[in-house]
Amino acid sequence: MTEAAQSCQPVNMTLACKYLALDISSLFGFGSSLELQINDRNRFIAEGMEAGMYRTNIHMQYPLSKYLGVDAFLLPFLFSIKERYKTALRAMIADRLSVSKDAREDLFSFITGIKDPETGDEIGQNDLFAEAEFFLPAGGQTTSSAIAALFFYLAQNPECASRLIEEIRSTFTRGDQIKHSELATCPYPRACIDEALRMSPPAPGTLWREIPEDFQGQVIVDGHVIPSGTVVGVNIYAIHHNEEYLPNPSRFTPERFLLGSETENASGANKATQLAFSPFSIGTRGCIGKALAYMEISLVVAKTLWYFDFEKDPGSRTQMSPGTSKKEFIIRDQLIATHDGPYLVFRPSRKL
Repeated sequence: MTEAAQSCQPVNMTLACKYLALDISSLFGFGSSLELQINDRNRFIAEGMEAGMYRTNIHMQYPLSKYLGVDAFLLPFLFSIKERYKTALRAMIADRLSVSKDAREDLFSFITGIKDPETGDEIGQNDLFAEAEFFLPAGGQTTSSAIAALFFYLAQNPECASRLIEEIRSTFTRGDQIKHSELATCPYPRACIDEALRMSPPAPGTLWREIPEDFQGQVIVDGHVIPSGTVVGVNIYAIHHNEEYLPNPSRFTPERFLLGSETENASGANKATQLAFSPFSIGTRGCIGKALAYMEISLVVAKTLWYFDFEKDPGSRTQMSPGTSKKEFIIRDQLIATHDGPYLVFRPSRKL
């Protein structure tokens, strides 16, 4: 993104953020970067992840498809790229295991050598592969989706962008001063992140859960008793756009997350708003990487806005919902949101 920014070429934030987030995830997980930002050697890994998510989402939304031969129709264009992805992933794990546990400060330095509490066996390479196959897209694709969506809404709402930029540039005198601990004292960046997560959640669909057969008691929804064994779920995008909890849901209003603000009071924001906000899921299924995601998003956005000014690329097509008055980033549910853009032009900040 830096090279494109310096040459004032439009940047596709979907790709730029995805490559950045996956580089961070691989560095955090394995102690070595995929280097997606600086060369295209491993960029097929991002494509392989999307292929895997596409297949998984079909089975998740329609479980019987796994037994109806749907994979036979998917394999011609999914199998090759997914196998290359798996091969690359196993190579990364083998590389990490080739050095000592403490050779790198990464996630695997904590889990390598851990013993299964039931069997007493150490975690094997297949187990590490399963963890990595989940960790990379969970840590890379969801975070990148949130960053891309936030830049879309900032580009569409220049008054919000100006306020955010002013708060960041007035808080820090140098870009290298920007740390997460200091950013935590700035309320508006977090409010903007939360509003982008609300409007365009990285996991926008329905996270299905099955009521256990041995569940003691009754599950009642809208006066109806839901029997045990039933699969139920609430669509995250839908609940984030429910006017009962979030007035003007298609309007980007970070102030709704600033407790005590005039906008919050005027919009009727209350405890129900906070309870409805669930981009990371809730309860025992809540995302374990929530704090890490907030840290990554806030640091990337703050440093980008400190070093660069930006504007919409006038030559790119819009990524807003077509045929409606909604100024929302177009996302498609593929277990994890997929999208294109926004296309932005970056220039070095006038502050520098």
